[in-house]
Amino acid sequence: MTGAGRAWDSYWRDTRERAAFREGGAQEAVLERFWSEVFAIVMRRCRAPRLLDVASGNGIVTAHALRAAQAAGVTFSRVCGSDSSGAALDEYRRRFPLAETCLADTLALPLPDGSFDLVASQFGVEYAGADAVLAIARLVAPGGMMAIAAHYREGGLYREGAANLRAVESLLASGVTSAALALFTAGAAARAQRDLDSALARLARLANEHGAQAMGGSLARFHGDLRHMAARAAAYDHAEARAWIAAMADEFGAYRERMRLLLAVALDEGTIERLVAGLGSRGFAIERREPLIMGSAQPLPGAWALVAQRPAPG
Repeated sequence: MTGAGRAWDSYWRDTRERAAFREGGAQEAVLERFWSEVFAIVMRRCRAPRLLDVASGNGIVTAHALRAAQAAGVTFSRVCGSDSSGAALDEYRRRFPLAETCLADTLALPLPDGSFDLVASQFGVEYAGADAVLAIARLVAPGGMMAIAAHYREGGLYREGAANLRAVESLLASGVTSAALALFTAGAAARAQRDLDSALARLARLANEHGAQAMGGSLARFHGDLRHMAARAAAYDHAEARAWIAAMADEFGAYRERMRLLLAVALDEGTIERLVAGLGSRGFAIERREPLIMGSAQPLPGAWALVAQRPAPG
């Protein structure tokens, strides 16, 4: 498995109901409105639509779809989530036991052409490369739709990801996890304690510099938890403490990889134009191609909305 694959498996193993965006944030309302509009169109055109949630994670799009269908009195005749992460699909199956799953790379989905009335993805398909958007177009049935919400380069979520990457890289370079492991290996040895105190001071400065919300609040929480443990080192089982510290170090490494990927896959306007042209050459009509504005204090584009219709026969 690649480093990217391990990073996402780590995320989904440790995630139950977390979404690909912050729960309750401004971006959730914007994305939910986008999907509500998409599903309203699909359900007007097809009374028993078939849905493929590409790079589904734990099923954010699927959850929106099923809520919309219930409200409209419509039943999806087929629901499928595809992802390259087995851990993600474990969560997907837990949430949607009646749905199908497909464990495969987005560029090589083993599904027949024209199988779905809606092929959808939220912050997922672009991780396989921008051309994955064109690759999955074959799965759209005649008269069906493709709907994508993809990361917007230099937008609000992109900038948040860049800030989180700086924070986690600073954390990993601080030496705090090594110092903590040394303390719980050597016991409360004076030198180990001094080294950890020094590392915690650096970590405190980082938490202050990057803010309480850096890395979703995990930088500040890690500082608080580790400071509490260091002050009571003698009360902890040292093997358990080392295991926890090592697990946190691994998670921070995986988080760094996910932030790097987010920045790498975000789409700029030139790429969107190329995808629009590619879909047009495949016979699709572009129904929406626009940035979704997110944030209240400083509204910025957060995602590209791309919706394309495949003409019905005749």
